[in-house]
Amino acid sequence: KAAGAWSILGMMLIGVILARAGKITLHPGVMAWIGVVKFLVWPALTYGFAMIDAAWIGWYGREVHVMLLILGIVPLAGNLSAFATQLGLRSGEAAAMTVFSTLFSIVYIPAVFWILGL
Repeated sequence: KAAGAWSILGMMLIGVILARAGKITLHPGVMAWIGVVKFLVWPALTYGFAMIDAAWIGWYGREVHVMLLILGIVPLAGNLSAFATQLGLRSGEAAAMTVFSTLFSIVYIPAVFWILGL
């Protein structure tokens, strides 16, 4: 029933963290590394597992393979900012990376589906 409330709370949390952070110094190298791992390496691993399972193992059906791919291509979760805040790390940078990955995913997710024909 209230599943949409979690999305709203997550966005509110990110907004609060960004507002409190003031000036955020972003490190392009770190952001690029996180982006490559999140949007290239992780999806390639999930896709590879799905293809190996489809070809040789046969544990799961096509629906599970598509679900795994979706889990592999979604943007960074809002809880990343919450964990960074709890651990006293750079929560502003974590929130900014979450926002950037969400904006990038607006184009990235449909592109992946189009490329894979899903």
